[in-house]
Amino acid sequence: MPLVPYSEALDRVLARIEGLGRPDPVECPISEAVGMVTALPVVAPEAVPPFDNTAVDGFAVRSADTAVVPVELSVVATVAAGEAPSVVVGPGECVRIMTGAVMPHGADAVVMVEHTEPAGESASGVERVRILASSAQGRHVRPTGDDLHAGAVALAAGTVIRPAHVGLLATVGRSTVTVHPRPRVGVMSTGDELVGPGVDLQPGQIRDSNRQMLLALCEQAGFRLHRPWPDP
Repeated sequence: MPLVPYSEALDRVLARIEGLGRPDPVECPISEAVGMVTALPVVAPEAVPPFDNTAVDGFAVRSADTAVVPVELSVVATVAAGEAPSVVVGPGECVRIMTGAVMPHGADAVVMVEHTEPAGESASGVERVRILASSAQGRHVRPTGDDLHAGAVALAAGTVIRPAHVGLLATVGRSTVTVHPRPRVGVMSTGDELVGPGVDLQPGQIRDSNRQMLLALCEQAGFRLHRPWPDP
């Protein structure tokens, strides 16, 4: 049987293929979105972080109080991550604070806990801490919107979603993302010599390995696989 020229074979195949056109975008759970492409920009609805917070464990202070060290300050409260501070830090005062916690009003810097030491209590029983290193205004403070301002584009349209992007989508409060549907791909092997797995080889026959490899590559690249025919 004579071989069909490549150009004619291609024409025959293309003539029987219905074009995908441009499928409408779909909403996809972010847990299933890796490898897909964003169809619309993803905009941050709120600032990230949404409040001024500390980047380290330590003491929230007024930077002016640490201009000359060592200096002793009164510890007027403790603020953990997830809490809203209710105190205002005044002159000579500080707040023990944990990483990620909201900065209390009045404080404009943080001194790392490694640069402090206990200083006992005042005559009235208030805890004191000795500050050993100066901390300039804004030191160790992550300001509101340091990563993203409200209304900023977190992911541009046309972005191939990777695991880090899934984390970013969760950060801006998205449980789904608008993406282009995955293309569907099929791979067909031809040849009288090809046999599938589980079949005894006859003289002149070989295993159909290329189709399996190509299907795996397509799946790895993010395509949906179309398997309308069995293995040889």
